[in-house]
Amino acid sequence: MRDHTKSAKTTKHIFCAHCGTQNLTDDYACSRCGERLTSSTTNSSSKIEYVPCSQCLNTNDVRSDYCCVCGAEMSLSVPLANTSNTETPATAQNQIVNPAPRSSTDLIQPTSDMASAEQALKTGNQERILSPDEEITAQNTSGRAKGKIPPSIKRWNWAAFLMPAVWGLFSGVPFTGLLFAAAFLPSTAQLLIMITASLFLGFKGNELAWRGKKWRSVEHFDSFQQQWTSWSIRLSVAIGAILIIFIFSQTGG
Repeated sequence: MRDHTKSAKTTKHIFCAHCGTQNLTDDYACSRCGERLTSSTTNSSSKIEYVPCSQCLNTNDVRSDYCCVCGAEMSLSVPLANTSNTETPATAQNQIVNPAPRSSTDLIQPTSDMASAEQALKTGNQERILSPDEEITAQNTSGRAKGKIPPSIKRWNWAAFLMPAVWGLFSGVPFTGLLFAAAFLPSTAQLLIMITASLFLGFKGNELAWRGKKWRSVEHFDSFQQQWTSWSIRLSVAIGAILIIFIFSQTGG
């Protein structure tokens, strides 16, 4: 808490504005929390706001948690306008709009400006509702064995279907490399394994890739998969065209 101009000490004790502990007026700092002990007074050249204590009406810094004269909590106090110098409780009492309220609610009745400021603060603190993808992206659950799957990526993956073995090695699904071993099996077994693996990875490839590798965001994941889809389709078309040409050449021969 910053130092303020001290008023004349009229009591033998002073209360810490930070924790409310009673101290001797000659003490420099609070014996409990170490905060500098000060008595606040209004100053026409200062921009600091002041509040009167609801119990003894002594003037305190608006940042004070406890009154320095009586030690009462300042939570029910209302800020005063910063006018002329005030050093005594009597002067602070003259600046109160209702010096003798009939109930404690009069002390905390907000003005229209205070109500508007409070409403603006509440509006500013409202958090924007995030979509499921944005929430998961903010948490970045990728690369985790049980990470949440963004709803937008639960779709068919053409790259995983057309090029399962190669796609998996670059997408965080390394077990697809075992499909290369199918080349040593009989042709019927090769065909059965490749069809099964392609269908499975086509359906579950995105989920396996999201959990198998760390991605920066859902957008990063989508961009990577779109590139692989484009390459796999082009390569598949090229391989298909070569096979057709080969078959026709063999038939014609």
